[in-house]
Amino acid sequence: MPKSDCEPKVLLVDLGNVLVGFDTMRACNDLATYTKLPSAKIHSFLYKESDLKQQFELGQITPTQFHDAVHQKIRATCTYAQFMKAWNSIWTGERTLVVNLLQRVKEKGYKLILVSDTNKSHSESLLPYTFWKLFDPKNRMLSFQLGISKAQNAKSMLDSAVQQAGCSKEECAFIDDKQEYIDTAANIGIEAILYQNTNDEAADARKLEQDLHAAGFYF
Repeated sequence: MPKSDCEPKVLLVDLGNVLVGFDTMRACNDLATYTKLPSAKIHSFLYKESDLKQQFELGQITPTQFHDAVHQKIRATCTYAQFMKAWNSIWTGERTLVVNLLQRVKEKGYKLILVSDTNKSHSESLLPYTFWKLFDPKNRMLSFQLGISKAQNAKSMLDSAVQQAGCSKEECAFIDDKQEYIDTAANIGIEAILYQNTNDEAADARKLEQDLHAAGFYF
């Protein structure tokens, strides 16, 4: 049963490792072919040592500025196009069973809102994927467009998503694969559903369906 007596109207949905899988080492492995640095060192720089990724996801720097800064730091020999192809190679495939499940939810009249920390280049590289059909353009809450992110301030981003939803927090549910964001959502009164993200997509989709039914979604 849902935690509140309100029937849910809106489903807030994370992107990475919910709708589409990703592996950041794929990009680092590809970038390593253009530099003398090992992929592990590139990964450490991009995801631990530097704030360039965060700036990029917050829309504070352009793709060109991101490229220039990283290219110089790792002393890469690739062109801009080669760099971006490598940077965008993180995706491991669409979670078709999840997308189909959420399509059924949408067809029952529930509003779906995408809530994602992502940058302009990654967002554009995902345009061929079918999951976009689940979300009206105005209901795509992307960090690089908003200037806020879950990583920086999950409460603020979720509050913005609820405002976009046009209903109360108690009428929203939120799917994410990261426990810290699930905890934030639950603490501010949003029904929170942790996506399991195991190696068994079929089992993960079945569990998600069960959790959505338990949260009061009927489809």
